[in-house]
Amino acid sequence: MGFVFLGCGTRQRLESLQTDMEVIMEKEHNRDLLPRYMPDIIRLTESLSRIEQEPHINDSIYHHYAAIYDTAQMITEQFYGLSDSAVSDLHRNMSSVHQVLLSHIERLVEVQYDAARCGHTLKESMNRLNRAGYLIQTLPHDGSPSTDSLLNILSYTQEQQHLRITNAHQARYSLWAARQMSRISHVEDSLQNEGGQRPGISISNIHFSTQGFHRTENYRREAVLLLCGPIDLQYLDEKTRGVYIRIIEDMVSDMEEDEYYEFARRLDEITTRDMDYTGEW
Repeated sequence: MGFVFLGCGTRQRLESLQTDMEVIMEKEHNRDLLPRYMPDIIRLTESLSRIEQEPHINDSIYHHYAAIYDTAQMITEQFYGLSDSAVSDLHRNMSSVHQVLLSHIERLVEVQYDAARCGHTLKESMNRLNRAGYLIQTLPHDGSPSTDSLLNILSYTQEQQHLRITNAHQARYSLWAARQMSRISHVEDSLQNEGGQRPGISISNIHFSTQGFHRTENYRREAVLLLCGPIDLQYLDEKTRGVYIRIIEDMVSDMEEDEYYEFARRLDEITTRDMDYTGEW
């Protein structure tokens, strides 16, 4: 596989060559010696152009070539001002590789966006978004206006995708919370039908003991704790947050001080669900 060779041998040769050139630049200050390295550089940049022949360029291979390109670019900058036909070949090779990298970046970033939109958890989606962002950051920059324009577009798209995916996960979380809160009314309906005298209530998958309670408000309090307790207020959209706050305010409005503190304590002890929850919604 061509890219395996390029990943090991080429990188090592470039690093070794860069070290040699730094020694020359620092100790001998003789730029006339630089052309002796030109044949090696030409061969290496030609090998980089083989990226066009790779049938399946994924983000890993892309990172691989981009890193080597950056290393080669640092070395080629040392040849600035030297008049040699080989220098022209060198810059032409580097320009060709850069264009290939540009041609693949949007497709590779979109692959990560597609995966991010399908993420089951916010963490999974954010990991994919971060991979897309890293791809954008590692795009070699040649200083041209066209590259500047593409980077601006990609950065803007990255921000929009982050907002879109975050909102999508918040909407799913808020929908689950709204359904949780709507089930409180089912508990109340059951209480009215049963006269509020049953020792326990089972509605759908709601199961809680009400032994020792004989008043409707005690049943409702347990339902609010059970159904609202797992909801984390910080993840709710504005409208759903308002509903949650009204339910809690209505619940505590007529409580005595000791009842309020007991209710608040129990509510605080319940483990909340976040947007990385992987169970059933």
